[in-house]
Amino acid sequence: MPEINNDINPNEKLVSAAPFFISPRLEKAFRTDELTQDVDWSLRNLRVPLLWSVTGGDGINVAILDSGVKLDHPDIKDSIVCRKNFIEPEKSVSDEHGHGTHVAGIVAARNNNQGYVGVAPNCNLLIGKVLNSENLLGSPKELANAIHWAIDNKADIINLSLVIALDFESVHEAIVRAYENNICVVAAAPAKGRNPQELAYPAQYDETIAVGSTGFGGNRSHFSGEGEKLDIVAPGENIWSTWSRRYLYNELSGTSQACAFVSGVVALMLAKHRKYPTISETPIGCVEDVKQHLREISIDSPHDLIRGFDPKYGWGLIQPDMLLDERLTSLNLQFPNDLSTEAQEKATTFINMVNEQYPGTTYLEGTLRNERKEVLGVVVISNLI
Repeated sequence: MPEINNDINPNEKLVSAAPFFISPRLEKAFRTDELTQDVDWSLRNLRVPLLWSVTGGDGINVAILDSGVKLDHPDIKDSIVCRKNFIEPEKSVSDEHGHGTHVAGIVAARNNNQGYVGVAPNCNLLIGKVLNSENLLGSPKELANAIHWAIDNKADIINLSLVIALDFESVHEAIVRAYENNICVVAAAPAKGRNPQELAYPAQYDETIAVGSTGFGGNRSHFSGEGEKLDIVAPGENIWSTWSRRYLYNELSGTSQACAFVSGVVALMLAKHRKYPTISETPIGCVEDVKQHLREISIDSPHDLIRGFDPKYGWGLIQPDMLLDERLTSLNLQFPNDLSTEAQEKATTFINMVNEQYPGTTYLEGTLRNERKEVLGVVVISNLI
């Protein structure tokens, strides 16, 4: 354990947003009345929309401790259930920068037919403003207070898309308290200063889930940290999400974005396990269970030459669709009452054939029609663990 810096004033501005980069296509102007809903490449490539028929993160509280949020953003405003400004308590959590709004959107932007949709569009957000809007700086004291506030307000997940210049005991103690209360602290994992082989704090703490970044093809991002404390990697390059300045959407890159992606996946995971507690073969009761589950739904990147754990990729690239198992354990047939038994048997035979020929099918929905094209029923296959 490195020496803890207790001699430094905890009110000094030593907390900052994890390094991020705005796209060269800077702030493309989008108005909500001109934009139909889109899904970012990260969600499409990792097949996140497949999960939404099973879990949207319902009932899960995710604390975003960042630069605040655009309170009236159409994709975010309905998800906020609690908020507090730790820098200037008498003011709102309004985000004049955009970083916190971008992170919040990746986690929880609503599935509302406009803009961009987040990984867990049905989860709740607790917004704690710990970074100022001028230069995205905050103090360890404010961050520690915000973590305790999130715990007291029943957060299930705390997203920290930020870094601390030094190791502070007060922040670590707050994270340990979250860990002991079975709250997942997901932390961005850029390199520590100029040392690419060591993660920045708070991702360095054992109690966090440390997240590195990858690009479109699964290759490790140049700004991503590495080391034995790295848990997992996720998409973090050219990510479209909500924004607060001038325009409503913007494209950013950073471990901040990868961190938010994993927070969203953990929200889906927790919601699914609460919804189907008897089906799951891997119950989740504590943070270590979540970490183990993340290892199980991660694969080696195509660019990763080391099998298993790798200091540059952790346990691998997260695969959210692996929350849906290949085994058919839930079969839901929805038929009208007057549909003949013969027709129902034919539909069931067809479903079994699909499952035998395509055992990797995770979700299938189809409309059953008769020869006159009249709708007879809806067939749904969902594979769950």
